[in-house]
Amino acid sequence: MRRKLIPILTANDISPLCQGIDDPLWARLSPLDVSAYSAEELRTILVEKLRNDSLLQGSDDEFQAAVDNTLLHLSVDEGIRKLNWAAKQSFVISNFGLSITRLEQTRQKPEKKKIGFSI
Repeated sequence: MRRKLIPILTANDISPLCQGIDDPLWARLSPLDVSAYSAEELRTILVEKLRNDSLLQGSDDEFQAAVDNTLLHLSVDEGIRKLNWAAKQSFVISNFGLSITRLEQTRQKPEKKKIGFSI
């Protein structure tokens, strides 16, 4: 049985990959230009991520408001993880008046248990 391997490379900048037309690597590649998410696609994805987060409880309108607020302050070109984190912060701040970063700083660390024997 003969198998084919299809390598997939991703890059934001293809100039390091293309050293000219005679470059052996470039000759074997077929570049595909994939566009970024549109603003509407980002809204849909982020609202769905907030809705599925087990720690956040709110209505779709509240999630939508948090996402809209996030997209007003950050570029659509930001990564989905950064936008998701910012949308969570916006949701928490608007609903509870708290900052997630502040909550993490004030969260108490669990006490270390001493392991040993006593006689």
